[in-house]
Parts: sequence; structure tokens; C-alpha cells
Amino acid sequence: SFTERVGFDGPDIVSNCLLEMQEPRTGLITNLKPINLSMFDMADPCAISATAVNCDIAGMYDTIMKAARTVIGDDFAEVEQGIAAVEAELNFKIRQGLLESLSGPMLSYVLPGGATMQSPQGGFVIIAGLKDAKLWTESMSALGKFATEQSDGMVQVSSQVQDGRTVHTWAVMPLAMAQVMPSWTILGDRVVIGSNPATLTSAVNQIDSGTKSIRSTDGFRKVTAKLPGNLVSFKYGDSKLQFIQLTTALQQFWPMATMFASNAGLKLPFVLPQLSHIAEDMGPSCQYSWLDAKGMRSHYRGAGIEPSLGAVAGGA
Repeated sequence: SFTERVGFDGPDIVSNCLLEMQEPRTGLITNLKPINLSMFDMADPCAISATAVNCDIAGMYDTIMKAARTVIGDDFAEVEQGIAAVEAELNFKIRQGLLESLSGPMLSYVLPGGATMQSPQGGFVIIAGLKDAKLWTESMSALGKFATEQSDGMVQVSSQVQDGRTVHTWAVMPLAMAQVMPSWTILGDRVVIGSNPATLTSAVNQIDSGTKSIRSTDGFRKVTAKLPGNLVSFKYGDSKLQFIQLTTALQQFWPMATMFASNAGLKLPFVLPQLSHIAEDMGPSCQYSWLDAKGMRSHYRGAGIEPSLGAVAGGA
């Protein structure tokens, strides 16, 4: 059974969820492992949001495939043949290659616009643990080669050595114009992925520095003061900064929005109204899940502006 309570506490929206499960637990949930907040030591202190999970993706793949095999029966052989055909064309293995190379712990965070001079639009970073760095590199290289061959020049993959590390960059021409050029490198037992080379360099420097991180900010310390044990996911957000970023983006597209609204018979203000006063009472937000004797519980507290608010219940 699933139960959720949503209410208000001062300026915050608060949601508490419980997904009850009998023990022993089975299925996808068994692939969620405990996280450690020390993972956030790798997150830039300027990040407007950061999320940590510890998920056995290869195990989830196995669970889904086993369920599909049970439901479909003998006809599942056609599915397996289809997967094998795709793998043969890509020249790499999905389960025994890409997924097998990952160890589970994963941290992601989003940087606001202006965080780095080289990436004025901001960007994202993903840091994932690896069991086999060589297997990851071989799988991604094969996938990049396939994408390049099939794209008619729209995708370009390059590699270069920087500070003793090999940096791989994938450039998709339309996205590259918006400074989105996914780049990745191996750092010890982790793969670090950035939305562009500048963001990747910033992320690597953050990990190497071992200095101030998002954990040292007042907002993060506030929301992590009292947490349950056995966390399996945690997300932190700077609601005020997120709101400012949202309104800044809206200002860029507002003239176009008013034009479309006018064509539809709607009248909007020609200039986006001043909304900064709304952000004054916004504090940090947090969303986390943990396991106990009854099942999986989830908690959210924040201004409710985060895109993931609708997934508070769906997170489990």
C-alpha cells in the first residue's frame, strides 16, 4: 500500500510518503543501497541542486528482464535476439559491458549560469562509481564510434590528454552551439561527466581540491541536521537560487510567450512582472528516502518549485 500526506509548515510544502512492503523484500527495491552524505563532498558549493543515490543498475536490468521473461514466456527469445542484434551493431554489451562496469554510487549536481566564465549558461555534472574503468571506456568508445558513423557528421567524438587524464568529448552540432558538449574522464574508481569541457574541468578540480563543498553551506547543514538512518537517496536544492534562475530564463522567452498568448486571444503583461519578492522567504529544500521495518519512506520539504516535486511519491 502507498500513503502520502502533503501539507504546509510555514512557507514550506511538506510531503511524507510510505510505500509499505512485506519482508523479505524483492524486486527493484532490493537494488537500492545505502548512501553516505560524504558523497556530497564532491559537489561544488555553488550548485543549485545535488542528488546522491546508490543503485545497482545492472541488478535492476536483471530484475526487469527476469520479470519480462516470466510474463512473455517462450516469445521472450525474440526480445533477447533483438537485444543481441543491437549489441552486435553497436559492438558492445549492454549488461555485460556498460552496466557491469558501474558500481552503484552516483552523485549529480547542477551549476547555475555564470558559475564559470567558460560556461555562462551553467551545466550539470554526474559522478558515478566504477567497478571496471577499462570496461566502461571500451563500451563508451564503441558507442561513440557507432554514433559518429551513423550521424552523417552531426556527432563528433574526440579525446585528448589533460593533466595526465584522457578527456573524451561528444559534440552534437545543434547542442554544441548552446555550450552542451558532454565530456567525461576517469578519476580513480569514478567516471566524471560534465555537460561541457569547462564544467568537467571544474568538477575534477572540486574533487581533487578536497576543500569547501556543498556540505559546508548553511543551507545543506540546515536540512541535514536531523536525518533518519539507512538513507537510499538524498536531494538538496537551493530554492531561492533556483527561482532566480527560473525567472531569469523566463525573461529571455517572455516576449515570445506574449506573442503566442496574443495569437491565442490571451493578454499577458508586455514585461514580466517583478517576482523577486517571492523568493525572500524561500529556504533550502530537501527530498530523501530511507528504508525501515515497514517499507520505504520518503520526505520532502521546500518551496515546491523544483521540477521534481511531482516525483516525490514516484521516487519510491
